[in-house]
Amino acid sequence: MSASIVVVMLLLCAFLAVGLLGSALGDISGPSTNIALNQPTGASSAFSGAGINATASAAVDGNTDSNFFNGSCFSSEVGDLNPFWYVDLGEFFVINNVTIFNRGDCCGDRITNVTIEVFDLFPFTETPELCGLVESDVAASGNITITCPDYVVGRYIRISKLSDSSFDTLQFCEVEAEGFELPCPDGYEQLDRYCFLYSCFKTTYAQAQEYCNILFTDLADILTYDMNNFVTSMIPADTCNYWIGANKLQNKQTWRYLPGDEVPLTNFTSPLINGTSNQSPFLGLSQTQVVDSDSKPENCALLRCIDNGNYLWDRESCNAQENFICCGTLYIGGGYNY
Repeated sequence: MSASIVVVMLLLCAFLAVGLLGSALGDISGPSTNIALNQPTGASSAFSGAGINATASAAVDGNTDSNFFNGSCFSSEVGDLNPFWYVDLGEFFVINNVTIFNRGDCCGDRITNVTIEVFDLFPFTETPELCGLVESDVAASGNITITCPDYVVGRYIRISKLSDSSFDTLQFCEVEAEGFELPCPDGYEQLDRYCFLYSCFKTTYAQAQEYCNILFTDLADILTYDMNNFVTSMIPADTCNYWIGANKLQNKQTWRYLPGDEVPLTNFTSPLINGTSNQSPFLGLSQTQVVDSDSKPENCALLRCIDNGNYLWDRESCNAQENFICCGTLYIGGGYNY
């Protein structure tokens, strides 16, 4: 495919399907609503006694009643010295602020030394973004609003504290969070922070990556089983094979994602390296097909469709003409950047 034809195809697809990532959504303002209301919740523990079940969900039921014994407040269990509570917002949001409503019938000093953090994933293993701290007492029956730093983005809000005694429980009667959804541009399929774009034409592996770069993205690195299942489920019904972001061009031996990281052999096992035997749709190559003596030119990875509609990881000559999938990651730093 000549360079001029590639440019025409780029412009046609961009016009029909998408705006450029990084420029399509320059204004990050949006309507701010209580995004925590009636969303799924969880906690390290929940107090149950005196006829009261102080469950995690009580803190997002829309009821700010500050009398603990009326049953609309949350409390961790006595003896939980590292209590935490969280809410799953269901989608990724720009979080403007978090408001905590205090208990009023007693024990108002229990909302102190509290940390409010924002996470992308559950369980909470990554480094969170800090929204703010509550370092001093909140008035009984009062509330406190913590304004997050600009551009805090995530799906989970966690409120935690380090208790100084068995009875220093984490308690509050309602949590409200204001923010607005962080969406991918029109034409992209969204999974959490990831925005996937499916091409409307075929090209070589190198040209596909060039096209993705024009859109401030890369060929899609498929990192988990869930991501693979999502990506394959979104493939248009009338197209077939798609380049993805893995190749072994560096030394013809090791499969790597485009940033240079090796496709791992544990957790998410590379079907390009050792197959997965009984895992569908991962029916890739055996180890004998990618050993040092392998002189075949099929050094680029693709999702190959098969008769029953599944997609298998496979390899192909990098000069073959195939469709492709671009992927950008949502983050904010003074505007929408990808």
